[in-house]
Amino acid sequence: MLTLYADASGDVDQDRIVVAGYVATDEKWEAFDTDWRIQLAKYDLPYFHMVDFAHSIPPFDHLKGKSGSRRNLLAGLAEIIKSTVLLSIACSVRYDDFSEVNREWALAEAFGNEYAMCGRDCVVRCHQILVDRGYEGDQFRAIFECGDVGSGHLTRILQRDKKMSPIFEPARPGIIEGRQGSTPLQASDFVAYELFKGRQFKDEGRDFRLSLQALRTVPRHWGDWTLDDLLDGSSKAKLKRSEFAKERLEQPDLGISREMK
Repeated sequence: MLTLYADASGDVDQDRIVVAGYVATDEKWEAFDTDWRIQLAKYDLPYFHMVDFAHSIPPFDHLKGKSGSRRNLLAGLAEIIKSTVLLSIACSVRYDDFSEVNREWALAEAFGNEYAMCGRDCVVRCHQILVDRGYEGDQFRAIFECGDVGSGHLTRILQRDKKMSPIFEPARPGIIEGRQGSTPLQASDFVAYELFKGRQFKDEGRDFRLSLQALRTVPRHWGDWTLDDLLDGSSKAKLKRSEFAKERLEQPDLGISREMK
């Protein structure tokens, strides 16, 4: 069994959203869980969450100002990821671009919202790659972090398009009572955050952070929906708002986002 674990970065008050994650066999994920927890324990951490780490919010406050320890923690986590995963999957879109296209084309009716569209893109792209590599479709499942706005839309469109239902789990303990938290989703949080920051850095003409450079060394398919791509895909999928019926049964095919540059 192969499992994609994916998470999102980028709220609606920011410029874009990134959905990203990793694929590995369940056997590999089991070994990953042990290695990940051991690495965190070296730094007296119960879990990993990139935003809290970046801002030294507890339980990461004891690492504030310790640049060497912080670098070594991230480097160790990146090495565990590289030794585990088959590939990394990601998709990104600007909120303003989605909103602009949605005024004329029925993006929201067909795909829900930006999160659901990017999540769908990750699953479709991942499924396509795995089938091309000889895996059967029923050997694949997708797990997303719970709590993101649009989870219901993602479930609806994946049931429609891929005849599968995504699973939603917490990444950290305490989010759902009695649940320990998924370490693979913590890795997905890591890459989603780094890609979000990476797109910001690219827009500003700055070099990628060292942590993103480390994560770029795994096999990857990171996609990006530009405004032109959304317009072109909406046209090909016949999503003209004046002609689109919410109750239509056929699957609108937006295509797959192009590789990030």
